[in-house]
Amino acid sequence: MIMPEVKKLLNELRQHKATLKIVVLAGFFWALAQVWQQLLIKDLGDSLQKGNHSKIVQIAVSIMILYIVIGISRYFHLYLMNLTGERVVQGLRQKLQTKLMCLNLNFHNNYVSGSGGLISRVLNDISIIQNGLRMFADFFREPLIFFGLFSYLLWVDWKLTLSIFIILPFILLFLKQISRTIKTYSIKTQEDLEKITSTIKESLDGVRIIQSFNLEKEMQTRFEKEGEEFLFSRKKVHQRVELSGPVTEFIAASLIVSIAVYMSYEISAQRATIGDFMSYLASLIQLSSPIKKLQESYVRIQETTVAAKRVFALL
Repeated sequence: MIMPEVKKLLNELRQHKATLKIVVLAGFFWALAQVWQQLLIKDLGDSLQKGNHSKIVQIAVSIMILYIVIGISRYFHLYLMNLTGERVVQGLRQKLQTKLMCLNLNFHNNYVSGSGGLISRVLNDISIIQNGLRMFADFFREPLIFFGLFSYLLWVDWKLTLSIFIILPFILLFLKQISRTIKTYSIKTQEDLEKITSTIKESLDGVRIIQSFNLEKEMQTRFEKEGEEFLFSRKKVHQRVELSGPVTEFIAASLIVSIAVYMSYEISAQRATIGDFMSYLASLIQLSSPIKKLQESYVRIQETTVAAKRVFALL
C-alpha cells in the first residue's frame, strides 16, 4: 500500500508528464541495453574459446555501440529526472511560502519551534524531499534491470539461479527491519534539526538582548545540547544505512565464489561453456547493482516520507 505522503509526491510529479515520459523511455532503453550486453559477453566468451577472430571483432564493435546507447539513455534519464525533482521542490517551496503568509498570527505566535522551525521545514525538509525524488527514477529503472538479468540467469541455468535466490527473502526481511528503525530515527532527526534552526534564528534575532544580559554561555550550552541530540539521531541513521551495504556485499561475494566452483565442474562435464560462465558471472555481479540501489532507495524514501509528511502537514 502506497503511503499518503508518497501519493502526494506522485501527484506533484504528474504535473510534469511530458518530461517523465522521456525519463521512462530513456530508462527502458538503459535497462534493455544492460541486459543485452550479457548476450554479447556470452558470444564473446564462446568465440574466444573457439578462436573465431572475425566474430570477436564484430562483438567488440557491437559492445561499443551498446555502450553509446547506454551513455545517451543514462544521460537523459538522470538529467531529466533530477531537473523534474528540482521543479517539484521549488513548487513546494512556493506553496509553503504562500501558506505561511496566509496563516494567522495566532499560528505563528504559538508554533512550538517558532519561525526557526518553519524555516527548517522550508529548507531542510524540502532538501530531503529533493534527494528522495531522485530515487524515484531508480524505482522504475532498477526493477527492469533486475528482472531482465534474473530472466537471463534462469535461461542459462535455472536450477542454480533458483537455489541462489532462496536466500532473497532473508535479505528482504533484514532490509525491512533496518528501514523501520531508520524511519523512527529520521523523525527524531528532523525534530532535532528544527530545534537547532530555531535556536540559531532566536540567537540572531535577539543578539542584542543576549549580549546585554550576558546570556552567551546559556545559548551556547543550549545549542551544544541540541547538537548532541541531533548527532545521536544521525549516528543511528548512518549506522543502519551503512550496515546494510557490507552485509549484502558479503552475501554477493560468497555467491560469486560458489558459482565459480560450480561452473568449473559444469564446464569440465561439457554441460556449460566459457561463454555461459562469463555471462552468468557478469549478470550476477551486475545484478547486485539494482539490488543495492533499490535497497538504498528504499531506505532513503523512509526519510523522504517523514519530511514530506511534515511539509504536507503545513500545506
